Amino acid sequence: MASYRLKGNGSGTLKSAPNLCGDTHRAHMSDFKRLAVWKASHDLVLKIYQQTGSFPRHELFGLTGQMRRAAVSISANIAEGRGRDTDRDFARFITMSIGSVNELEYFLILAKDLGYNNSPQNATDLASLGRRLQRFRSTLRP
Repeated sequence: MASYRLKGNGSGTLKSAPNLCGDTHRAHMSDFKRLAVWKASHDLVLKIYQQTGSFPRHELFGLTGQMRRAAVSISANIAEGRGRDTDRDFARFITMSIGSVNELEYFLILAKDLGYNNSPQNATDLASLGRRLQRFRSTLRP
């Protein structure tokens, strides 16, 4: 079983990071669902699906699909990274999630500029999630 460490944690095992993930970093199958950052990202995915449901039909394979894939990618990378054996690997997947946050931010701007269903709350939630992911990544030992 893999262990994850916090910077400066001399014990060799992360005991907890309650402000960032609400649980320990010990990797167990499906324990990604207990991470607060994953829960927040999953909630955002559901909101993006709801928002894009009202986009024009001709955008189904365009902006609708792109926004949904970017949102899902945030959560999926957290889940996949959680199953990795090292902090370095996990941090790499968190970095990919942050990249998807940036991608989705652009798509939200584009949707607004095109006059599609605009959800300012989704943009606010996305910015908050991006900050949380950056803080979370900083707890992982490189």
